Amino acid sequence: MVRRREIVFSIECSKAAESLGGFARLDPALAPIWDGLSRNPYGFETIQTDYSNVSRYVVTKRVRDIPALIWLFNVDDNGNVEIVYVEGFDEY
Repeated sequence: MVRRREIVFSIECSKAAESLGGFARLDPALAPIWDGLSRNPYGFETIQTDYSNVSRYVVTKRVRDIPALIWLFNVDDNGNVEIVYVEGFDEY
């Protein structure tokens, strides 16, 4: 039996997503990375800093009226993913 990885959004991420128009608006940007988060979240870039409790991130490209976004997330000891924050990423 294959165990399904849980992917959840923190309260902070939900608030940040709402400020960007809500998850319904952001879905087209999140959809391309969902499979990667489900299959191998360890394959995404790591954050190497002493100032953050976030371990990984992914930047999504602009999709129609949705700006490029940076999604910050952690992977727990069981392999589950918590997306902790999202914001616009103008540099991309």
